[in-house]
Amino acid sequence: MIRSWFTARRAALAFTFVVSVVACLLPLTRTFGPESALLFAVALSPWAGALAARTALRFDGATGPMLAFVIGEAWALLAFPLALVALNGLLVDPCDPIGGLRFLLLGPLPALTLAAVIGAAIGTAGRTLSLPRTAITLAALVPFGEIARALIDFVQSPAIFAFGHFFGYFPGTFYDRQVEIPNAWLSHRLVGFLIGVGVWSLLTATRDPVTGRFAARRQPVRLAFALALGTTALWCTRSALLLKHRASSRMIASELGLAIDTQHCHAILPRELPEGVAHRIAEDCEFLITQVSRTLGVKEDAKISAFFFRSPEEKRDLMGAARVYIAKPWRREVYLQLADYPHPVLAHELAHVVARHASRGMFGVP
Repeated sequence: MIRSWFTARRAALAFTFVVSVVACLLPLTRTFGPESALLFAVALSPWAGALAARTALRFDGATGPMLAFVIGEAWALLAFPLALVALNGLLVDPCDPIGGLRFLLLGPLPALTLAAVIGAAIGTAGRTLSLPRTAITLAALVPFGEIARALIDFVQSPAIFAFGHFFGYFPGTFYDRQVEIPNAWLSHRLVGFLIGVGVWSLLTATRDPVTGRFAARRQPVRLAFALALGTTALWCTRSALLLKHRASSRMIASELGLAIDTQHCHAILPRELPEGVAHRIAEDCEFLITQVSRTLGVKEDAKISAFFFRSPEEKRDLMGAARVYIAKPWRREVYLQLADYPHPVLAHELAHVVARHASRGMFGVP
């Protein structure tokens, strides 16, 4: 067993080395920033969870030291990538190393920590049920489940951003010249902290230090604390739209407040716009849909929703894109901020949606 544990640890370190080298070779990830933070969190969280589960399956002793060990092991996985990218940054002269470091501290560091704590809980359950391989596999797969959820959200909602406890923050548009840390990410990280502390309390209250299995132990205060934290985290998760951790068309329409319908355009605009200006934008949207349809030789038979945000900052908070314009053809939606009339990019984004009729690509993307 000890030999297999060391083998798994060497495999994790070897994988970490490969990821570090790849990060230094790619232009987007060779310095501290949102891209490298996302890469390290996605690549290393499954290893942190699996190693923690393996440790919990073999560790005999108090729960606190066991949890401290698995967290330290997870941080050790991240140490080499951080050091190598930091050294590489001396060669490529990063624009904002301090700002980029904040993405690393908010991204992979909490992600690997939570993956380790969750992995330890899964490992303890696997030891209790005598299912060691299942526990290790499940601990490694948990981060991928969250990535799958984020991909589903990308398809089924206006959002191009994603927050994840195990991968951190995906801003959606890396080609935006200035990717900032949104307040919603900070509150999402707070939810992850509640989950981690809650699982820690649950483990210390129920894990037997002698057998390493879940057992009925009289720890009412710790159990009540874990229950309170779990309830709070569940409420926050269910309030993801309110906290802007996720997005929906209905929520965005409510924030903007004004909807004007024409034959082919459903324009959603800020409620404070003068009536004449709002109707002129909606009529322009209708005209452009007709014009683009004739140009492409297709017939638009459904309404296209055009969201006009007050500012790039509001658009970033509500759907993820700040200084770039976005269309989702499969949702028949475009997302823009207000501009001088006639809008300089509206026709371009509408063309993306109308062109789905001439597309054989996935999700109607030509």
